[in-house]
Amino acid sequence: MAITGGENRDRAPPVDEVLRIVLARHRDKTSTTTTAAAATATSTATSTSTTTPLERLRDITESLIDGLLEDEEGSRNIVACVKTVHVLVSVDASLLSTSKATILLPFLKSATSPQEQIVSDYLLKIFRSAVTTMPKTSTKFAKDLQSALMPMLNKPSSSATTLQEVVACYCAVVRGQTHDFGAMINVFRVSVERLLATVKILMAMAAGGAAAAVVGPTKGDPTKALPILCFLSSLFCEHANLDQLRTQYPRKSETKAQINQITPKSISEHVYGILVKLHQLQISPVVSAAALSSLGFLFRAYPTLMLLPPSTSIMDAIFASPAQQTQLQLLKIMQDFLGSQARAGGPTTAPASLVVGASKRAAAAAKAHGAVKIEELVGNVDGFADSGVASAISQRYIDQILASTLSTNGAIQRVGVDLLTAVARSGFSHPLTIAPYLVALTTSPDAQTSSQAHATLSLLYQKHASLLSTRFLEPAKVAFTFSRSNARGANQSQRITGYRGDPPVSHFGPWYGLLQKEKRVVQLDFLKTLTRALEVEPGASCSDDDVAFVRYVAEALSTLDYKRYEEPLSVIAHLNSALAVSGLQVLHLLEADLDEGAGWLGDEAPSSVPEAGGDGEQLPATSKGDRTSPAPSPDLARQSVRCGIALLLRDHLKTLYSITDAKLSKYAPGKKSALGDRAVNRRAEAPLALGSDDYARMPFALAPMSTPAELIQQRHEYIRMIQEDGTINALDESEMEGEDMNP
Repeated sequence: MAITGGENRDRAPPVDEVLRIVLARHRDKTSTTTTAAAATATSTATSTSTTTPLERLRDITESLIDGLLEDEEGSRNIVACVKTVHVLVSVDASLLSTSKATILLPFLKSATSPQEQIVSDYLLKIFRSAVTTMPKTSTKFAKDLQSALMPMLNKPSSSATTLQEVVACYCAVVRGQTHDFGAMINVFRVSVERLLATVKILMAMAAGGAAAAVVGPTKGDPTKALPILCFLSSLFCEHANLDQLRTQYPRKSETKAQINQITPKSISEHVYGILVKLHQLQISPVVSAAALSSLGFLFRAYPTLMLLPPSTSIMDAIFASPAQQTQLQLLKIMQDFLGSQARAGGPTTAPASLVVGASKRAAAAAKAHGAVKIEELVGNVDGFADSGVASAISQRYIDQILASTLSTNGAIQRVGVDLLTAVARSGFSHPLTIAPYLVALTTSPDAQTSSQAHATLSLLYQKHASLLSTRFLEPAKVAFTFSRSNARGANQSQRITGYRGDPPVSHFGPWYGLLQKEKRVVQLDFLKTLTRALEVEPGASCSDDDVAFVRYVAEALSTLDYKRYEEPLSVIAHLNSALAVSGLQVLHLLEADLDEGAGWLGDEAPSSVPEAGGDGEQLPATSKGDRTSPAPSPDLARQSVRCGIALLLRDHLKTLYSITDAKLSKYAPGKKSALGDRAVNRRAEAPLALGSDDYARMPFALAPMSTPAELIQQRHEYIRMIQEDGTINALDESEMEGEDMNP
């Protein structure tokens, strides 16, 4: 048996989390099952033994380890076996006994190949978890493990990932088993003193003059060992917790004296100050990156350091700089920090369902043991100062996190999505702030990003449906911006559409699917709001981006998965209202530029013969008024394009769902009816998406207008569309008849 948890170090494998949840549910049943079996055994002569889930997993773990010992031919996949043991031990560290851990110990050695490196990393994680639950009598194994780790510290790996595991495992075995604090403090002291001495040299060299003369000449490159020294100092500071060690063992006066030799003040603040000074020197990108990563290690153990002015100044400067690699590093530090807060059992980082379940299990366990600790009732006040750091950091940098989710840099975007998911699940930011970006991310061509955003958005709607149902236009705008940046980042030449795939699926489909679970009023408000985005305000400015956004929304509306006829009927009704008002206003403004009253109300029809321009190009077919009238303003021409797109969307929905004018006349927007409640039926031969014909009736929906001839052509195309449409003609005639009847 082998479980593969994936090779992505930035994300925990989902397998162990699934096992954690399953075992958490079975763990409560284990004691109940055992008690019931014992009662049955006393009342009957025979009883059937019950194997608990933990016992079965322990058997699997021991079988895998025994298989490694018996594999003399080397046919067994060592990486897969060790990885499986790690997943099982991460569920419950007691699954690994001391005897089986001793069998694994020879496999822990300095790696000489990528495979050995993977095995060593997983073994370090296994031992780190196991030593905390082993009995205190496991001193021989603990000493052997400490001895095996010393060569890895004396000749540390250049990989920060491996070094993290080595230091964490070493500190765990010393604090949990051997209590050889002197050796641990000595390794830390040597690293910190060398780091501090090197930083002083570099500061003197930067200052120059007399300060450099005091330091004297240096041998070799003083910055060569800085990354390793930074990592060792910060990691020991994180895992050894020497400040706590001072007071935890008061009888060991030599331990306190050794720590005070480094500094009588706070160890964490001492190391933090050195790293900040080193980062501010800006010696080289490698050293700066190492100092920044080391600060991230400190933040995990001492969150309040993250809010100090030097920390926020560093983070502000990084986000303000154009260096994407450094921004990615900082985002990963924030991601790691929020993850560490969640693993530490922060009250706002775990899903609500798991927190409630854990509380119930804790209460049941306390009742079973017949005792309740007062600390569990009043809370751990020592952690109060740290509890608000994650919220403060998330709120301070929420704009940068949101911007990272829309980044064209794939690595930055993935980390940004993870951060946004953590912020959304923890409630560190207002739902109305982050929901538009989650909607945009559901349109991502990357399936993993899209599904992750949809799951988080679904969670927000479960908690804040009434609040989120008040804003629909802003998420649509963010989704359009995201789609456009994706296309530009991928250097795509094709146009941005409001749908993807074949058959076409609306970009708003996942979002609308969540709304379909709500009341019908919410769905109709959504359709009404997005339909009103197609309206224009005559005389206002209108850019090419406005036209592109309207086209994007129209295409998304054309491909939504409507369930009832009420939905497309509602869209068509609102489009008719918009065209009857703003559409005709745009028409009248276009006609005002024409001479002799030429237009769809004029007596002359457009000429069917195109005329040649001054340079021989063919101008569009025009009426006699067009030939003598100036071109319309670009803003007015673009507004006519927007109105034309609205008209095309209306005709598309009428054709696709076989909606006649007679059906429309029976429909009243917002009122329930037998017609509206019927399930929709799409016409088989009709196009499924608006614009599948590349807008043959409205060519400037895709191409911007840049010349007077193109503006004139667009005026003609729009007038022709209105002239051919009988519905708007009838609306205008009825409007004029109403004015005649009421002078």
